[in-house]
Amino acid sequence: MTSEQAQKEFNEMITKNGFTEAARTNDTNNIIYHRIWKNDDETLEVRIMLSHTYALVTVRHNSNDDPKFIRDYSSPKRAMSAIRTMVRNRGFIW
Repeated sequence: MTSEQAQKEFNEMITKNGFTEAARTNDTNNIIYHRIWKNDDETLEVRIMLSHTYALVTVRHNSNDDPKFIRDYSSPKRAMSAIRTMVRNRGFIW
């Protein structure tokens, strides 16, 4: 997959799945997107960005970083599938 193909797929996935712009990286000015899910007493925040053809994902549960901190996925589609699974496994509704 080329960088252009990955960027196109990434942009489509971000729009389709309700992520919004959260910040930009200092070094490369890449956009970091995020989405927040809330239950009565729990919050889950997922941040995602594209670095070349790899999607980088971080997860915060109740304002605490996930111990694995950053996960990388070989394509935006795989990243979104993994995020969907994480969200559902934590008991939130996609």
